[in-house]
Amino acid sequence: MGEKRLPSPNVKSGLIFGSIREKVMKKIISLFVIGLVCFSTNSFCQESFTIGVAGPLSQKYGQSIINAVQLYFDQVNENGGIDGQKLMIERFDDQNDADIAKQHAEKIAQSDVLSVIGHWYSSASLAAGQVYLENQIPAISPGSTNINVTKNNEWYFRTIYNDTLTAAFSAKYVHDVFKAKKVSVVSDNQAFGKFLSDTFIKDAQQQGLNVVYQHTFDINNPQFDRIVQQMQQIDPGVIFLGMQGKEAAELLFKLRSAEIKNNIVGGSSLSGQSFMGQLTELTEKSNKRVNFFLQNTYVAAPLIYDTANYGAQIFKEKYFKTYKTESDWGAAYSYDAAKVIVAAIRRSGINASTDIKEARLRLRDTLSEMHSQVKAVKGITGLNYFNADGDAVKPVSMGIYKGAHLVSAMIQYQPVPNPSELYNIEEQIKKNQIVQVGDLYLYKTKVVNTGIMLHKVSNIDFKEGLYDLDFSLWFRYRGDFDVKEIEFQNSLSPIELDSPLKVERDGDTQYQLFKLKGRFKLETKPDLLGRYTYELSFKHKILARHKIILVPDEVGMGIDSVSEFINQLNERKVIAARYDRIIDQIAVYEKITFEPGLGALEHSAANVNYSNFSFSFRITKTGIGLMLDNKIYMLIAAVILTLFVSYLVGGPGYRLMYRFVKKTETRFDDDLLELMHYPVQIIIILIGFYFINETLEGLISKTMYDIFDKMIELGIVVTIFMGIVYRSSSMVKFYFEQMAENTESQLDDLFVPYISKIIKTISVILVLMKFAEIIFGLSATAFLGVLGGLSLAFGLLFKDIIAEVAACLMIFLDDLYHEGDTVRVGGGAKGVVEKIGLRTTRIRLFKGPIVKIANTKIVQEHVENYSRSELLMCNYKLKINGISSLELSSLVQSIRDILEQDENVRKDFGRLVNFQSLEGNKRVIAIVFRTEPDWEVNQYTLERVNYRILNLLEANNISKLDYQFVYMQALEAKAAN
Repeated sequence: MGEKRLPSPNVKSGLIFGSIREKVMKKIISLFVIGLVCFSTNSFCQESFTIGVAGPLSQKYGQSIINAVQLYFDQVNENGGIDGQKLMIERFDDQNDADIAKQHAEKIAQSDVLSVIGHWYSSASLAAGQVYLENQIPAISPGSTNINVTKNNEWYFRTIYNDTLTAAFSAKYVHDVFKAKKVSVVSDNQAFGKFLSDTFIKDAQQQGLNVVYQHTFDINNPQFDRIVQQMQQIDPGVIFLGMQGKEAAELLFKLRSAEIKNNIVGGSSLSGQSFMGQLTELTEKSNKRVNFFLQNTYVAAPLIYDTANYGAQIFKEKYFKTYKTESDWGAAYSYDAAKVIVAAIRRSGINASTDIKEARLRLRDTLSEMHSQVKAVKGITGLNYFNADGDAVKPVSMGIYKGAHLVSAMIQYQPVPNPSELYNIEEQIKKNQIVQVGDLYLYKTKVVNTGIMLHKVSNIDFKEGLYDLDFSLWFRYRGDFDVKEIEFQNSLSPIELDSPLKVERDGDTQYQLFKLKGRFKLETKPDLLGRYTYELSFKHKILARHKIILVPDEVGMGIDSVSEFINQLNERKVIAARYDRIIDQIAVYEKITFEPGLGALEHSAANVNYSNFSFSFRITKTGIGLMLDNKIYMLIAAVILTLFVSYLVGGPGYRLMYRFVKKTETRFDDDLLELMHYPVQIIIILIGFYFINETLEGLISKTMYDIFDKMIELGIVVTIFMGIVYRSSSMVKFYFEQMAENTESQLDDLFVPYISKIIKTISVILVLMKFAEIIFGLSATAFLGVLGGLSLAFGLLFKDIIAEVAACLMIFLDDLYHEGDTVRVGGGAKGVVEKIGLRTTRIRLFKGPIVKIANTKIVQEHVENYSRSELLMCNYKLKINGISSLELSSLVQSIRDILEQDENVRKDFGRLVNFQSLEGNKRVIAIVFRTEPDWEVNQYTLERVNYRILNLLEANNISKLDYQFVYMQALEAKAAN
């Protein structure tokens, strides 16, 4: 026999399931509309911090500044902002013009802009900086390197080093690495170029270099032809360019066109987009390629991605994925400036409602406190902290152009993290392993350009993850490098690099090529589409990253176009045809691993970084496997699959389940199926929308992608909690009521009526929490804080009611009484409990009216529960005059017989009827007996016994008597003697 069917709530009535179109959908649509409105008018829905971004934003290279800041602010906002407060950007396009920059700064001073990220040109920063100083506005420049930008201005900071370090580093590099004897210097007459060049000349002369040519040109009339002619008449040595990117490109073009092939060194401006854009434009008018003009061109750059940290690699990939363009060092330093601003806001404790002047002051003070590595903000360009002048303490990288790509030069200088902790720093300085530039101690680091070319992937064991690899491997480096110490991470047996296939030498630059084979093990499992990703990874066993960096030789490998490189691999049948697979993705990068330093003297930390070269490639099946990886096919497949599954679940699937549950005797599965019908369909559609949106990523704008993503997430939450949990509240209440009827406890009867309201309230709160998080960026913690404040207010307002409900729980938990029990509260009158409520208990008194007593009073009083005892005792006396002893004896025995014969008088406990005493002429008879603990039974028994005693007395003509009721009390059962 199945479970007995319970009468079910009417699923059509709307009390439980309701009409999804008329009720739930209205709420869902309302939430969606509110969300869209608030999302599009974010500034009106919540408080926010406004940060100004100033620079040449209308120019192509200036766009990278705003892109990078927006990228980080979006990341912070998506994670709840700063304590629920969003970060907003206000743009100021200064066009790299000092006058316009000053005008913008004056506008900022009159606004609610908290801080400024900018400007770019040092001349613009110097002009705006005076306004920021006078109006006390904190500013961080990601690109202005002139020393005077931050000097004597306590309100200006920068995430980049200043020109002093650039000049000192460049002079040191020219002397130590190039082994040069003489240099020539050309600069513009602007703040950036003039200071950089003057400082370089001073440092070069200190290094013993001979400055054979020096020229400063007017930016409005550069006369580059004259400069070229003068240099053709001498041996200029290494040529140092101190100028902005546009002018540097024009001079470089003319120098190379005049066949001046000397090494050229410049500052960071030679790696920016303005430099490359101008040079590309000039090259298009000539019959030579851009790499002809860039040969032997070195750049003292703030960042070169091939030797940057892991965070920089992630940023580069994310930036390209978001904006479909490569990021430059300016984007990286702007990103770090945004990170520093956010960290400072958090540390300062200010919020969006703080007075703007106070907020700016506290923010500036917090930035000033970032003066050591301990208080630094870890960024993608290194540790961000400031010296006394507000300058970042960071190293310079030396890059060289290979084709149109700026790659790391073969000798770099990496910062010593904790120089004071090195035992042998003086010895390493003498050996030129560590150099000192200004206040920085730097390791002399060798960069090894490493390349790989696949020839054949064979003997693939997909089950065991084994495969054979036939490949070429090459290294290009300066000085000495023991390739025999290279170890492969996932090879089954050691691969020896003993006999190079080819060796070349050009001065102190060496090249070695190896043809290798090995069997490797796959470390990862295939993805859902059956695609396998293979990785070839190796490192130097002895030399840590501060001594050697394995940099992918992307130029030598020909990875200008990844898709073209993959096509070449597949055309060469790298994967054997019998496997019916092709390579569809590659990745070449440096991977950094950490290993114990083991206390070596050369290390200043417990763990040491090692540079790993990693080449990974993914193989996929041809045909449908390849088709599924195409976004268009994926989009079509997602739409079709969503519609099909939704139809299958809502149509045939539902009818099949309906026929199945109708065969069961319980009603619960019928109601559950009806409840889940529409919500499951909606969730399936929303999941389909999620995959469609993921497929559209990159094909639609980031804003639209984010809106769809947030709406889908909100839709799923609303459907679950409003479409299922909220609507199930009455059904849950109904079944709990049925369960409560079968339990002896009355506590569940008391709280079952509130189950529906509790479920509905929790559902609404959870939906509002998610709504606030997705739409407003309000974190769950902040939302719960608001609820906590409201709860405290309501608790104070309704504290008496809350106390009474708590007292009700105590009554049930302590099991004081139940409905129907006979009780006496606080020594008052007896009565029967008729109703136990959340606030009061209703008692019908035996002598008197119905009374309601507050539960809080009851739990504080002495409560006698007569219904809980196992016996009720009756005790009273009869006093009789004018009766003989014989008559008295007979009367006592007759009363004993009455008790013996009464069916409700307990026989298993003692009964007492005896001649107790004399009071004058009165004979006192004591009568004691016990009944069941039921009050009504006790009273009816007492009445019946009394009638029978009276009849006995009347039959014996005894009328002179004195009745005295002594007491009636509850007793615990005891074994009869």
